[in-house]
Order: sequence, then C-alpha cells, then structure tokens
Amino acid sequence: MLRRRIFAAYPDWTPGPFGVPLLGGVLARLLCRVVHRVPAGDHTLVIAEPLALGDGGDGAPLVHHQGGYTTAVPPVLA
Repeated sequence: MLRRRIFAAYPDWTPGPFGVPLLGGVLARLLCRVVHRVPAGDHTLVIAEPLALGDGGDGAPLVHHQGGYTTAVPPVLA
C-alpha cells in the first residue's frame, strides 16, 4: 500500500478511519474530505472539507474558527 511506504520513515502513526494515517505526538488531528486538487507546478494544492477535529493528547491546540480563536478541547468547569 502506497500510504504505508510514504509513512514508513515516520514510525509514530496508526491507521485511522478509512485507513488514513493518524500521526502521534501531535496537538490536534483534523480529518478532511478532499473536494478538489489543483496542480501547482511540481506540487498539488489540496482543497478539503473538515469532517472531524480531535485532540492528539498532550496540550490544547489553538483553532481559528468563524473569525475567532478557540481550542479543540472542551472547557473544564471548576
């Protein structure tokens, strides 16, 4: 499988939904659906629709949404 070869150099990942790689040691994970690919020289620009956001473990990632900043972690009530 191509995905396994691409991520072979980065051992800290596990297969996620639909076989997408989920990297370890990250603050957040954003699962997206690719809606368009745009050739840009020797690169490809990927336009994607976010489907799910989750934390990766340690820390609270900062997320920009609807013109403001928040975290992907629910607030803890004291």
